[in-house]
Amino acid sequence: MQKIKKSRIKAFISFIVTTIITLFRFITSLFYRSFACAFHFFRVCPIRPNKIVLFAPHRVRESLDCVVNELIQRGKTVYITPAQKRSPRLLLLQAYHFATASAVLLNDNFMPLGSLRFSKKTKIVQIWHAEGALKRFGLSLDLPQAVRECVRKAGAKYDAVVCSSPRVAPFYAEAFGVPLSVVLPLGAPRLDVLCHGFSKQKAREAFELQFPQTKNKRIILYAPTLRDNPKADAALLENFRFDQFQARFGANTILLVRVHPRSAAKIPSETHGVIDCAKYSDTIKLLAACDALITDYSSICLDAAVLDVPVFLYCFDLDAYKTERDFYVDFSVSAPCEITVRFADLLDELAKPDVNQSKRAAFAAYHIGTLDGGASKRIADFLTEDKQG
Repeated sequence: MQKIKKSRIKAFISFIVTTIITLFRFITSLFYRSFACAFHFFRVCPIRPNKIVLFAPHRVRESLDCVVNELIQRGKTVYITPAQKRSPRLLLLQAYHFATASAVLLNDNFMPLGSLRFSKKTKIVQIWHAEGALKRFGLSLDLPQAVRECVRKAGAKYDAVVCSSPRVAPFYAEAFGVPLSVVLPLGAPRLDVLCHGFSKQKAREAFELQFPQTKNKRIILYAPTLRDNPKADAALLENFRFDQFQARFGANTILLVRVHPRSAAKIPSETHGVIDCAKYSDTIKLLAACDALITDYSSICLDAAVLDVPVFLYCFDLDAYKTERDFYVDFSVSAPCEITVRFADLLDELAKPDVNQSKRAAFAAYHIGTLDGGASKRIADFLTEDKQG
């Protein structure tokens, strides 16, 4: 009898989960169809030659903002449409802007894109939210067939996919399902600032004014990436032994923690002597104020390499991550430092002198290329050139 009850409970739970998933898929499909219908209704409106639309499915939009600033300086009209909020009014507004723009910029996949019949005068440009090509993404992953089809259809609409370096262009072509000729290594706009009078010293002084407790201390930032598994992500910080870190380095070191914007991980409530920087939006200024970075598979290690900030990789779930996500290039070979999987080994590495400057330079050169401060201008040039055909 007990087994029958348990079986019924499991069946009921399975039914509820299946129903929720089916309902979510139905609502998502309804949104896609509604967006496409609204878009094609507004296609009767004329294209506005000076109008550029920014659409950011991914919340991190630093590079997009840099391009927008360049476009505004050129007198272009830029419409920023929020991607995270959905309402009938906003859907209509977004569809109208898409349908009447001379160019649309995105920083992530937008699934309805493949169903939209744009004017031949409109350029569609993808500026991916992360530089380089560390972990696999897009069509390089084992995606559900329906999702793969949406990504492929969206890729067929792109006039350009921007990447940071010629070395990573083939990976972007694979991820978006586009010809290599569509991938333009125009650089990383958010890193242009480093070529225009940027000062690490000033960034450090500004940070110390905001957080006086960091003055005359060694500042170390821990910034792990988002895990695709929600449970693993929520438990992410449980693998960082804050008590052991404080016991070894707490006297002269301040630890900053910055989780991914979409991460559910929380700093344990009993943790002391740690500054939560999850809402610190300027990654470059934050890193420039630090003496070292601890991360795992996050592209923030590229920023650190460019800034010549020592990097320490704590990859406690490396084998699982390789199985679930994997990398474009063998991470154990290309990494800017030794990879540690045990926390005790990480602490030992943090205590050693920095000997990885040349590795960081090679790592940055591969993924970022040569910085000249002109990425935003090159992308703006492409967007404002008349589209042929």
